[in-house]
Amino acid sequence: GGAAASGGGGGGGGQDMGGIGGGGLTDSWVTVFGFAPDEVTTVLREFQRDGDIMHFSSFSRDPNAGPANWVHVRFASRDGAQRALQRNGQRVAGGSIMVGVKPLDAAARAVIVAEHGGVG
Repeated sequence: GGAAASGGGGGGGGQDMGGIGGGGLTDSWVTVFGFAPDEVTTVLREFQRDGDIMHFSSFSRDPNAGPANWVHVRFASRDGAQRALQRNGQRVAGGSIMVGVKPLDAAARAVIVAEHGGVG
C-alpha cells in the first residue's frame, strides 16, 4: 500500500527506494514560497537553520516565465524538512518576509524523481 497524499508527517522508518508513492527519497524535500525572487538567498539562509540544505531549485521549465517566487529545497535529512514545514506561515528574516512551506506536490515530486533520481 502507499501513503495517503494528504499532508502531515508520519510514515515508515527507512527510506523507500521507490521514491514516488510514499515519499521515500523525496521526504527530505519541501517547497518554500511567497517571497520576492530577489529574496531567495535570504530565505535559504533562514532555512539553513533547520538543517543542511543539499539542493534547491524552482525547476522552472519555461524560459520565458521569469523568476519564480518559490523554491524546492532538499535537506540532508527528513528531520530538517520536518522542521522547515513547521515554519509555514511564519515570518523570517527579522519579520520582513512571511513564507509558506509545504510538502512537494505531485508535479514537483515527479520532476525530482525523473531528473534527479529523487535525490537532487
